[in-house]
Amino acid sequence: MAMHRLWLALLSGGYLAGALKLSNLSSCTTCYGGGNSDRVTINIMDDSADPILTTTTLPHDVNDQFLYLTQHFQAKDPQMAVVFIDVIWPGDLAEHLSDMSTLLTEAQLEAPVDNERQFATVNGVQVAAPWFIDSGFLYYRKDLLAKYNFDHPPTTWAELEHMAQTIQDGERPSNNAFVGYVWQGRAYEGLTCDVLELVTSHGGGNVVESDKRVTVNNPAALKALRRMVHWTDTISGPAVTGYTETETLNMYLGMNAAFMRNWPYAISNIRATGALGSLTGITLLPNDGPGTTSHGTLGGFMVAVSKSATNQRAAAHAVSVIVSEQTQKWNFHRINYMPVNKDIYFGRGLCNASDSGLQVCDVAVPENYTVPRWSTAASPNYQDSSAVVYNAVNAALLKKISPEGALLTMECQLVQMLHGIQALPQQCIQAVEAKQWAWVINIVLVAIGTVAVVIVLGVIAAYTHHPVIASASPLFCVTICLGAIMLLLSNITSGTLPVSSSSCWSTAWLTTLGFSLMFGALFFKTWRVTQVFSMTSTSKHIISNVDLAVRLAAFMLFNVALLAVWMVIQGTTSPARKVFQAPQQCPSASLTFTLLPYVDQCDYHPAGLYAIGLVMAAVIAWGTMLAYRTRNVPLLLFNESKHIAICMYTVAIVSALAVPTLVAMVGNPTVSLLIRTTATFLLVLACVGSLFIPKFLIMSAYTIAEIKAMDGSTNNQQTRPPSVLGDHKPASTQMRTGAQGNFSSAIRGAASTTGSTA
Repeated sequence: MAMHRLWLALLSGGYLAGALKLSNLSSCTTCYGGGNSDRVTINIMDDSADPILTTTTLPHDVNDQFLYLTQHFQAKDPQMAVVFIDVIWPGDLAEHLSDMSTLLTEAQLEAPVDNERQFATVNGVQVAAPWFIDSGFLYYRKDLLAKYNFDHPPTTWAELEHMAQTIQDGERPSNNAFVGYVWQGRAYEGLTCDVLELVTSHGGGNVVESDKRVTVNNPAALKALRRMVHWTDTISGPAVTGYTETETLNMYLGMNAAFMRNWPYAISNIRATGALGSLTGITLLPNDGPGTTSHGTLGGFMVAVSKSATNQRAAAHAVSVIVSEQTQKWNFHRINYMPVNKDIYFGRGLCNASDSGLQVCDVAVPENYTVPRWSTAASPNYQDSSAVVYNAVNAALLKKISPEGALLTMECQLVQMLHGIQALPQQCIQAVEAKQWAWVINIVLVAIGTVAVVIVLGVIAAYTHHPVIASASPLFCVTICLGAIMLLLSNITSGTLPVSSSSCWSTAWLTTLGFSLMFGALFFKTWRVTQVFSMTSTSKHIISNVDLAVRLAAFMLFNVALLAVWMVIQGTTSPARKVFQAPQQCPSASLTFTLLPYVDQCDYHPAGLYAIGLVMAAVIAWGTMLAYRTRNVPLLLFNESKHIAICMYTVAIVSALAVPTLVAMVGNPTVSLLIRTTATFLLVLACVGSLFIPKFLIMSAYTIAEIKAMDGSTNNQQTRPPSVLGDHKPASTQMRTGAQGNFSSAIRGAASTTGSTA
């Protein structure tokens, strides 16, 4: 790293009145970069009143300069004090820069034009002092326009193309290197500036608007980009894809181009050639005709002070000298750096009227001509966002991707970078959906399960007064079946595409209420069995269907309230979410954007999921306990413990297999759909089947008289069927004489009563 020592004399020969008085820094070329020389940092080596100042030369490329500064800022270099930063950098570097309001006077802060101060201000803090302003202009050969009978410079891009092609065709026979128009086509910040000028002058927006909306992918921008690609085959040639400002200027200085896009600094270089200075004109960049306006990208540099610098006072004084009006005037006359102060903005009043050479005052710059880049909107990611633009456009210029592909790449990568992957528009993503055959299986299984449950309902309705059905509480049998149907229907809503807030909440409600209704009805009527079984012979109260219905309704209302609270917790955030399968790499890492595959899924607030899961687990645990307590009920028609055990065993196995697999296969909608469909189907059929098939077998295998004999109304153990329900052992504790009859009567009375007490 090249360094050289720079001694600064004091204006009055010493340190006076507590302030450092430094010599006129505008006379030191290393303090402002000087023409095309490299930028520098000013290092203050100590914290004394008479400090030693040195400068460090930075890389020529502005991207490398940014990297250098970032590294030293992060290292908290105490000596790197004054830095020169591009107008697009304040947002990205703000956290490392001192507040200018604490270093400069109010008059110094207010001297620049307002828009420049705005670009130096981040989150209400001015972190830099504007140094000079820049904008893109069109330089042209006045002699060649006259030679080919053009009486004015182009005002539209179509005119530019026509003039450039005409002049190129005429000059090529004598100069094979001659091209019509040169500009910056290399993949770097300069190309971003050119793209912004083309897009805005075609009415295509600002690539990224001030409110962070990404607007680059539109028909006007596509027209602009197609025009640039076309130039590489016609008026500019393929070599332009590797040009920076330096190569562009060299082409023009070598008399090898009719038109050139460049910054005002080029005026000094052109004037220095002598003859070319009088042959060159400068004008605004063209536009696309009626309804559009010409624009040049706002450029320039600012001066800032590192927060880590130990000698802030010395740094502040250096800044005040560098950005002074005297220095700005000197820079304008010497190297054509455009002043930023209000009274001399863009060289206002500074040009020599008698000078016939090329001057910036030859062109009238409208107030709306300069267009800023989106550095503030993209802060602190502007550098990466700009890389997205110039990499994609350069790839299009090199024919690696189409103009349409370049715009799509820019749109998708910029949206992902500035707003996150969930904000990607539909044209940037690709849905991964379940296979068609999986949907067919889902519908078929739901249909089979629903038909099976409806058949059970039909049998219950047809044989409501049959002893077997009557003993099972028909009302609650019907309720169990309705809950099973709701569970099955939840498979339809869970597979609805596209996934929406409505489909997600429909699935949650159907699953929760279906489960609660199905198992609530089963366990409440089992609970009644445990209560009756524990009755003494003197007990008089019968737990009627109405009693159970009230309890079940209260339980269902609790679930409804839980679901409502869950929705409130979820708030306005839709549970419908896209889960992307591709790795979320840095968007600027590739030249093209591959459509990101995603899976639609419901992403609920975890608090609601945990609450519902705990309730379901508690219900299953309660039911398992009830089944255990009723295992020794001697009346076979009322002892459903084995059937409940089969149901609980199915729930446990299905849950243990399905839940982890669903979590693991969240990115595979086909497998996820099949697992959920199959799990629900098995759960419903296993529970409904284990509860009702044995009852139907008894009804078909035995007469009503035989069934009444086996339910405990008689003590004849020879009449009970030994194989239909299994060999139930008698209770471990003998019931008193007549207890079986009391139990049977109590259950049968409860099942048929609507609310009386006995």
